[in-house]
Amino acid sequence: MADRPGFTFGSEPSPEVSAYLREKGDRPAFRWSEVWGQEHAHAFTVAKAVQADVLGTIRESLQWAIDQGVPYETWSRELKPELQRLGWWGQVAMADPATGEVRDRELGSPRRLRTIYDANLRSARAAGQWERSQRTKAVLPFWLYGLGPSVNHRPEHAAMEGVVRPVDDPVWDAWFPPNGWGCKCHLRQITRAEAERRGVTAPFEVQTKTYRRVRDDGSFERVQVPVGIDPGWHTNPGLNRSRTLMTNLTEHLASAGEPAARALMSDFWAGSMPEALAAQPAARAPNAKARRSLAPVAVMTEATRAALDASHPVAMVGSDYVAKIVDGHRRGARPTRPADFARVQAILDGGELVERRDRRGTYVMRMDDGLWTLTVNVTRQGEVVVLSLFAIDSDREERLRRRGKD
Repeated sequence: MADRPGFTFGSEPSPEVSAYLREKGDRPAFRWSEVWGQEHAHAFTVAKAVQADVLGTIRESLQWAIDQGVPYETWSRELKPELQRLGWWGQVAMADPATGEVRDRELGSPRRLRTIYDANLRSARAAGQWERSQRTKAVLPFWLYGLGPSVNHRPEHAAMEGVVRPVDDPVWDAWFPPNGWGCKCHLRQITRAEAERRGVTAPFEVQTKTYRRVRDDGSFERVQVPVGIDPGWHTNPGLNRSRTLMTNLTEHLASAGEPAARALMSDFWAGSMPEALAAQPAARAPNAKARRSLAPVAVMTEATRAALDASHPVAMVGSDYVAKIVDGHRRGARPTRPADFARVQAILDGGELVERRDRRGTYVMRMDDGLWTLTVNVTRQGEVVVLSLFAIDSDREERLRRRGKD
């Protein structure tokens, strides 16, 4: 593919873009495919950068480039001497961990630095673009797929030019640029009026083909990758980053100790996250469960875990369930709003467990604005997941209590 001059950011990238690399952990690997698909949302890797100091140096330099809007020429000029000092430059004899074969392999080079710079900056920009789209989709509800400035385009990418589909359409789980090495395709968020003027593309299934992914230990697995997308580039960086943030937060809460975890949980649900969570892919989407993010919603006491026969210290709620519950209880004098999920902590702490059936538990609690009920499910792994949360009247409370005694 013949390309025009390389990609670069402006001088002030958005906070979402800047955070993309900062929230990753380093993952040394001999093969780029060792870190696969969604894993790239939380693991930073460079093929054959198996030394932690080399990988850390590259990541820190990229963070600087993103934060300061540093062009490729300046970035590479500053980074090259550091990589040479660390011995990660030119041809070096290395053994393949899978086969033991020792031969000269290319480490640092101008060609590789250009690839590393473009790939990471484009992925960071894509992650930020997706996150912003979740806040603006009420007024800009569609994506328009466009080709980049490359001279020669992949046929499958050229076929996507002009595709118009809703922001939360599952097609963007895979076809969210960049869609391969050197890909310069882009999406533009547009209004409903422009989408109708251009013509909304009919729903379509993403065709896939089977690839064999080789790991560093020599094992392999067969994976499905959309036709026309390079293996490893077939996921949405922003959607996966939101899942990663939730995973990292949950792990942090689980190890922080109960007082600190409760303080963090209170701040989490008092901010803008509830609305953002509810705005993620709608519950009615065909593959909503596969696209869900799981967010922490309460810290479990030992007594609550014992009552529910649960083992995990943090209760969770899926983005699809937040959307479903809010949508199902939006009418009436006491609708369920995203911010109401902050009530889950109080209900699990002080509510009454009126029904325990199979792996489900239903709580009732009188709060300042009336009665509320919460139903949770305990997974086979011992995790507590919210199924429903809504306001009730005294008649509904009585029916729940009678049902719990049956």
